[in-house]
Order: sequence, then structure tokens, then C-alpha cells
Amino acid sequence: MRQYADAVSRKIRKDKIDKIKTEEVKETVEKLTKLINEHVPEAEREKEKVTAYVLTQIQSRIAFDDVETGILKLMGDDLSPVKLRPVSEVTNETKVGKKGEVLDKEVRIGNDSDAAYLMYYYYYLLQQQSKAWNQIVDLVAELRFEECEDMADFAEENGEVSSSDYHFDDIRAVVLKAQMRLFAQHVKKLESEEKKPSPEQLRAVKELLRQHGYDKG
Repeated sequence: MRQYADAVSRKIRKDKIDKIKTEEVKETVEKLTKLINEHVPEAEREKEKVTAYVLTQIQSRIAFDDVETGILKLMGDDLSPVKLRPVSEVTNETKVGKKGEVLDKEVRIGNDSDAAYLMYYYYYLLQQQSKAWNQIVDLVAELRFEECEDMADFAEENGEVSSSDYHFDDIRAVVLKAQMRLFAQHVKKLESEEKKPSPEQLRAVKELLRQHGYDKG
């Protein structure tokens, strides 16, 4: 890996990974992998490759690009049948006639006001999902931190720890744990809210106090 020192690699080493395009990172990882296979002993290759993935953040970069593209396509697929977006030029690709009529599919919502409300409602639902996603992310970070603490305790009891001695949980298992912990938090919150008097109950109590002259307000 030290033999490869192009501009991209220098930026990676200087912690300027955010200034590199994903395609450049992909090319760099491919070259690094080739160098590792050619110059690193077989027993150490996997470790060096993992280091290359971590330094370049290639997995999260590719995932970000894939998800961003997928979300934009999903939004287009969901929203365009509700009400078509304006087009600057009518072409075969737009599938829209000269008067704006749809040629290849029916618009699901004919009322423009309804269509506008539904689009804002779509955005509201995305916001709710974003909140839930962020809660899961925070819980995953919390669970990983707990794993690190457990590993530190394990190392303190057993001396030096190798990767074969202690394993972190698969991310899918961690996400499931986070979902269960979030569900438990919601249940606890609901139980707490159920113990609180409702607005109707509070009004009834205030009225009773007022009738008996105890309400000073």
C-alpha cells in the first residue's frame, strides 16, 4: 500500500476523503487491492484490504450514492402519477401531449388541490420515517459502544484480545436489537402517558374545585 502514492491516495492519507469523488475512490481501491495481492503476504492480505476499505470509506460512499439515486427514483415513481411535473419540452420520453394530457397512463388524482395536499403529506410521512431512522441510528451507536465496553472488559480479564477471540454482532442483529429497544421505549412512554390525567379529567377536577370555592384563579 505504501508504494501507491497518487493524488487520490495522498488526499486519503491527509484525511481529505470528502474532497474525492466516489468513482475516484473506486479506482483507488481497485489499484490498492491489486497492489496488496501482488506485494502483501497472503496471510496479511485480508487485513490490508479491510484497512483500505476503512481508510477510503468506500462501502458507505457506494451505499450513499445508491440510496440517493434510489430515493429520487422512488419519489418520481410515487409523485408523478399523482400529478405530472411541468415539462419544458414535449418529447417522446415525456409521454405528454401538446395540451398536457397523459398519453401512456392515467393521473391518479384529478383535483389539483388534492394532489398538492397529498404531495405535502408524502413529505410529512418521509419526515416521520426520518425521525424513526435517526432514533435507530442513535440506538445502533449506543449498542456498538456497549459492545466496545464489553470487549474492553473481556480484554482486561483475558489479556490481549485478537479478532478471533471477540466478535462484534452482525449489523443486522444490532439493528434488530435497536428496533426492540425503541419499541420498549415507546411502550414505556405510553404507559407513563396513560397514568397522566386526560385534559377532560383535568377540566372536571377544576370545575369541581371551582364549585366548592377552591379555585383561586
